[in-house]
Amino acid sequence: MSITLVLSYYNQPYDLLQKHVNHWNEFENKELFDFIIVDDCSKKMKLVHLIDYIQSKANIRYFEIEDDIKWNLAGSRNLGVSQSKTEWIMLCDMDTIVDKECAKEMIKATKMADNNKYLFRFNRIVPEDHSHEKNHKMHPGLRMLRGQDYLDVNGCDEDLVGNYGYYTLSL
Repeated sequence: MSITLVLSYYNQPYDLLQKHVNHWNEFENKELFDFIIVDDCSKKMKLVHLIDYIQSKANIRYFEIEDDIKWNLAGSRNLGVSQSKTEWIMLCDMDTIVDKECAKEMIKATKMADNNKYLFRFNRIVPEDHSHEKNHKMHPGLRMLRGQDYLDVNGCDEDLVGNYGYYTLSL
């Protein structure tokens, strides 16, 4: 079993993206993961300058959306999933780091899953502030499921793009 992490990127600082890549590079079973970064038409922070760095650190593919559509996270996710080559996908936001411990648990979860449809959701951990109101609460933007299950429900609804928060997969 292998998993593709689909990371949506839009105008975030380079150092945050480098933090993701550095964590991915620490995975013990890195060969079980593919990584896709989808740049949703960033204007301020084009990733062109980072492509060589990114691709030298892990098995990462980079895609860039050329049309600037407001709040196009749905399009980013759908593009990433459509380009995935693995059975399982993990949809990630820039504000969430998948570390090597989480990666181990993801692999365990996929091995235990039978042929039924599964959707794995994840809680946030706020290591710098354990009393933070979102600590240990489900993160609405993170989920792992089989790519085919995502496609069977038509993924994220791009007809609702432009309305922040109303387009995400509702499983």
